[in-house]
Amino acid sequence: MNERIYFPEMRVVTGEGEMLGIISKEDALKEAKGRGLDLVIIADKAIPPVAKIIDYGKYIYEQEKQKKKNKKKQKNVSLKEIQLKPNIDVHDLEVKMKNLRKFIDNKDKVKVVMRFFGRQRLHTEKGREILEKVVKMNEDICDVEERSPLSGNSMLLMLVPKK
Repeated sequence: MNERIYFPEMRVVTGEGEMLGIISKEDALKEAKGRGLDLVIIADKAIPPVAKIIDYGKYIYEQEKQKKKNKKKQKNVSLKEIQLKPNIDVHDLEVKMKNLRKFIDNKDKVKVVMRFFGRQRLHTEKGREILEKVVKMNEDICDVEERSPLSGNSMLLMLVPKK
């Protein structure tokens, strides 16, 4: 801004959107001082760089206000994880599904992980059946974002809330 600008020439625009054209740094500074405002570089990567004659304090204030507004609009989606084993009991599965529904109602993504230990790896079809059962039990409130086959000793199922 102002004297810290190191470009010899720049395209200058006023705060009202009036184009002053490509002028030297000295002329642009005189114009800004004449209006009682600051000369601020807006786009330094452009050829020639673009500078704007504005009130710098107000410019910073508007930038901060815009950041806060964007942050409010942003939805933080958290990822919850539910771990299952292929020999899970019916009641235990119901409890896990109750928690899964709570997470989905809270608009969180849910990662369902089926872990196989030791000889359980020989019976991966049982784990796959349980994961399909999970999908069927919750198809009214969530969609499957990702399914991964057996990798290492686990299978993965990523569920997201329905839109």
